[in-house]
Amino acid sequence: EPLAPRQIRLLRVRHDFFRSRLRGEFVSASLDQLPKYQAISYCWGDGGPTERIWFGDHEYLQVTKSAIAVLGAVIESGTKEHVWIDALCIDQENTAEKNSQVQLMGLIYSSAASTLGWLGEAADDSDRAISFLKTLRDEMEKHDIRKLNPLHTQAELAKYPSFRETDTPDWIALQTLLQRPWFTRIWIIQEMVLSFNCVVVCGRKTVKLDVLISV
Repeated sequence: EPLAPRQIRLLRVRHDFFRSRLRGEFVSASLDQLPKYQAISYCWGDGGPTERIWFGDHEYLQVTKSAIAVLGAVIESGTKEHVWIDALCIDQENTAEKNSQVQLMGLIYSSAASTLGWLGEAADDSDRAISFLKTLRDEMEKHDIRKLNPLHTQAELAKYPSFRETDTPDWIALQTLLQRPWFTRIWIIQEMVLSFNCVVVCGRKTVKLDVLISV
């Protein structure tokens, strides 16, 4: 249904195991009186809308594979909250609505109870990279490294165990992770900085945003 001024559309999603498909339900809410919800930050991907999420026995909307993947991750997390994801919560065929909702984007992310940054499915040793991020953060705290100077020499960094060799499988996996398309989106600055309780997810692995930023 059309949105009134200062309204957003939220989604509740579940897995229909009997028919092996995702089912959704929309609710419209005023920005002045919002239920708890989780905002999604992700890449649409190169492919067009080829997947379906069903809103009844015969009604569905087509979305990208990446949107289906992140919604699957939301379901697996067990959250009971509504979610806000642009591909579904904004009518993509309504130019006026798209323009008005873009103006509210800052409020949408800053009003969310949490934000999920979706990097994509597990691949290229991404599980190793996420684990290594946490290892690096622990080591930085252990040695009280507040901020590493980019001008540090390799010899200076070598006193920290994880920094002695940077061509290990751990470092290669981390470098590959940081080259994912999500990191190239200028929008993530607004989406993640304005949000509270941010977590970055890749496959089934999660890492808090503050850990990623500090490392």
